[in-house]
Amino acid sequence: MIHSCINKIKTGNVDQDTKLALDNVERIFAESGAADCESLVKIFTPQYHADSANPELLKKITSLMDRTGCIKEDLYAQAAESLYRIEPSSEAAAKLAKLFYSREQYDKASEYFTKAISQETDNDKKAEYYYNLGLIAYQKKDYPAVRKYCQSAIGLRSNYGDAYMLIGNAYAQSTNTCGNSEFEKAAVYWVVVDQFVKAKSVDPSIADKANDYINNYSKQFPNNEITFFNGYTDGQTYKVGCWIDETTKVRTIKKQ
Repeated sequence: MIHSCINKIKTGNVDQDTKLALDNVERIFAESGAADCESLVKIFTPQYHADSANPELLKKITSLMDRTGCIKEDLYAQAAESLYRIEPSSEAAAKLAKLFYSREQYDKASEYFTKAISQETDNDKKAEYYYNLGLIAYQKKDYPAVRKYCQSAIGLRSNYGDAYMLIGNAYAQSTNTCGNSEFEKAAVYWVVVDQFVKAKSVDPSIADKANDYINNYSKQFPNNEITFFNGYTDGQTYKVGCWIDETTKVRTIKKQ
């Protein structure tokens, strides 16, 4: 069967049965786990150039390359962009967003995640796209935007523990800029830890990872002496200022 298909290809006599057989061989190979990026590029590049306006082919290329971890290949970019032009769907926009994110082209990634959100009806997928916008904002050190996007994700998926964790890390990156004194800057770690506590409370599957952050960041709490000097004791209410603007509880570590 395979030899027959090869002979037909060589002679240019590719009928529908031959095409179907080749498609099946390609699909089985690509999905077997044996295919690597180089193999997929060799298989699908000629098909793409011969039929770049075929949405089914483009979906097959992008889907297989996505599953195989080949989204950094030029072929994936070409196929994904072609697919979006033909069928501007949420799925196609998300594929492009992931592509540009992998290439650290964050403005383009944000553009396509935003388009994906505007066309998506599934709340779980929308939440994922918002979370990815939060990751991009984190890379750009726009920490207020991190929280905004993560809160949008949580609004759609209440048990999105990773979104709470990302907010916590954004708060942690702001400890040197939120506060005018050593005490005020250290006090930011109270709201940092609060986010990781929330994360594991809504999503127990990430408890171990959240606890690691809690243990590490708790070591940065203000000590009992400096806290008392600033007029606070354990258990009291405290308001963290700057862009964070959150109320928390005082917790101290003993001065060594």
